[in-house]
Amino acid sequence: MEKKHNHSLSFKAYIFIWVALIELTILSVAAATVDFKALAVGVALFIAIIKSTIVGAYFMHLKFDSRIITVMVLITLFVFLTFIILTFIDYGFRPSVV
Repeated sequence: MEKKHNHSLSFKAYIFIWVALIELTILSVAAATVDFKALAVGVALFIAIIKSTIVGAYFMHLKFDSRIITVMVLITLFVFLTFIILTFIDYGFRPSVV
């Protein structure tokens, strides 16, 4: 038989997570109104990473699952990030066409 785990959180914890996600969304909107110049994308991505970490940890139950699942998700994110970085590097070194 398969061992069952209770991964449910209290109502108070879900309210706390919801409030945190709402606050981060408000922060994202507020950050969009500030002129960060070259850092604008970095600031937006940083806030998005925090929000996605919260969603992954609690709603995808990565916080409660075995570590191998978390490691596989992190490896997948690392490979994805590597391809994104390589894409930006390639795009940065292309000659501009006027």
